[in-house]
Amino acid sequence: MKTFTLLCLLFFAFSISALQSQEVIGGPYETDENTMLLLHFDGDFANASVNSRDAEIHGTHFFISNEALGLGQCLRLSNSTPQDSAYVTVADTSTLDLTEDWTIEGWVNIFTFGDASDDYRWVPRLVMKPGDEIFWRPNYWVEMWGDARLFQTGFHNVDQDRWPAVNSPANVFEPGKWTHLTFIRDTENNLLIQMVHDANRELVWYGAVSYDPVKEAVPITTNQPVHIGWAGAKGIASPSGDSWLDGFVDEIRISNVVRNFKIPVTVTGVTQLPNQSSEVAEYAIEATVKKIGAAGTVTGATLSYRVNEGGWQAIAMSGGAEGLYSAVIPGQTYGSKVEYYVSADDSDGFHTTDPSTAEAEEDASYYTFYVFKPNSHILSLSFDDGAVPPTDASEYGHDVTVIGTVTPTDDGMVGKGLYFPGDTTRIEVDTPFLSSEEFTLDVWIRPDTMVAYSRIIFRPEDYNGWGNNAWAIRYEANNQISARFTQVGGGDNAIVLDTPLTYGNWYHLLYEVSSEKTVFQLRGADNQVIETKETEVTAAPINTTAPLRIGNAANVTGSPDWHDRSFRGVMDEFNFYNYPAAGLTTGIESPDGVMPFAFDLEQNYPNPFNPSTQIAYSLPKDQMVKLEIFDVLGRQVTTLVDRRMTAGKHMVLWNGTDQNGRLVPSGVYFYRLQSAEQMRIRKMLFVK
Repeated sequence: MKTFTLLCLLFFAFSISALQSQEVIGGPYETDENTMLLLHFDGDFANASVNSRDAEIHGTHFFISNEALGLGQCLRLSNSTPQDSAYVTVADTSTLDLTEDWTIEGWVNIFTFGDASDDYRWVPRLVMKPGDEIFWRPNYWVEMWGDARLFQTGFHNVDQDRWPAVNSPANVFEPGKWTHLTFIRDTENNLLIQMVHDANRELVWYGAVSYDPVKEAVPITTNQPVHIGWAGAKGIASPSGDSWLDGFVDEIRISNVVRNFKIPVTVTGVTQLPNQSSEVAEYAIEATVKKIGAAGTVTGATLSYRVNEGGWQAIAMSGGAEGLYSAVIPGQTYGSKVEYYVSADDSDGFHTTDPSTAEAEEDASYYTFYVFKPNSHILSLSFDDGAVPPTDASEYGHDVTVIGTVTPTDDGMVGKGLYFPGDTTRIEVDTPFLSSEEFTLDVWIRPDTMVAYSRIIFRPEDYNGWGNNAWAIRYEANNQISARFTQVGGGDNAIVLDTPLTYGNWYHLLYEVSSEKTVFQLRGADNQVIETKETEVTAAPINTTAPLRIGNAANVTGSPDWHDRSFRGVMDEFNFYNYPAAGLTTGIESPDGVMPFAFDLEQNYPNPFNPSTQIAYSLPKDQMVKLEIFDVLGRQVTTLVDRRMTAGKHMVLWNGTDQNGRLVPSGVYFYRLQSAEQMRIRKMLFVK
């Protein structure tokens, strides 16, 4: 009995201790050994922490009561005009350079803000320790982006090439309302956490991302003061400086530990599958699910998925070591769209999803992949039919859109070509099948001008973006050219050729990526190799869903800034394959360097058709060929091709008329491709 009583007392004492150690978010706080900075703004700029100096005020400001939050007084930073230039600094000390665990917090109430880069209040910063060389390479930052009304928290790594960050969804920020922001870095689990609480200290939004424990392990440190209300943009003088905060701030605390708040269960590291082959039997999904901060446990994790926007299916995930959970989605048929997300629950009643908006009533987002046919020709634009927009002769028959004005020209490399005027004109192809871990891009170009860093062919991560891409062809300095893709996990796999291009000359570009290496090859008008370079593949290309852009990569808004750099010249024979079709990376390319096309006649598209249909065929070498149409009795209806054709892919249009231009009757017809050595025949159906 005594033993039982003692155990009860110990358990009670432990419970009381745990409750006491759990912190209530929002303050008012008291300083401890882990507090590097604590500003109450109770009528002064005193720093309650002995680990850094008092704050210093700049510009128009005043104090008012903040009894509504129970925080005494708060500071008003008045930046309603560019001339006010109000902000706070805390002098640089080593204690304010954060490199391990941290918790950065503060209350903010933003009155006015900008929604574009030309507004001085576009990105109000609550807390930032700017970079020495470039202000936007800081040790850490807590800020709001006015165009999307979202909060962003992050840090810059010591190599200055990565900036892991957590973004809240759009419209989480509400002007004129108090918001408490918390930014946590947890080095034990390699996590960044952002929490947004309202004036009642109720959780509005929570998100977590994992950062690379090697490449992003060490944050940059700087010699700049901590800035509150302004970015501290070196070299950009007020009032035209970077961005200013117009509103209230209060109770700003910086700690060098993960504070023991009640933090929702974290879901990170969800497997983000690229497009999948139709030959794959199932799709394995993993996620890391953990509970940090105040005591609590994970109670379960679920994988939810749907196919072609049908009903959602839920699968309980199996838990393993180090918080790793897993489940599988069954294999799907070619052409399927698969969307999925992971959710988790904890003993505190929190429910977390990744993506964070997966269960939102509006603008929900999911991880997505599509099921493709392996070893297929995804896009084929020959321009030979002179159609605008151009016709995709591949079996996918993708819709092609032209923005601006392109002009068919007989001055192509193989038959007709397409002239781009060099303005914001571009071709767009919106299809998920242009993202592939292995691929070949094959195109002819004749540049009339070349502006450095123009992205002339671009498969972007996001429609309005110009940075990350599944693949891109770009001009470089000195009329050089490069091919590149953004790797999963960050960074570019880029090849820059040494050979400068000459205006008015034809060039054949072959860009091939396999699972092991990348090859970029430049050939001349005679199709002879001029230069070949290769790199090792250390990470696959990212999976993107924004449309392919040909001709003008980044300037989708027509703005006259430096992104307005486009392709000017003629383009011909644009082809994309979802496998190493040229053999450059696999070592099976043909001896004469010609693309290893087979003698092939593809099924016409559309079929049945009315009033016209596309017929695509490929040739392994230059040769005389004849393409003819016959009726069911074997009588010749018309001849579409009867001449010498170059090696490669070709497409021709039949408009359902005979050799005299008369419309043929409805019914079955045969089309035959014949050379001196081979013949192929297919049938089609014409319906009036």
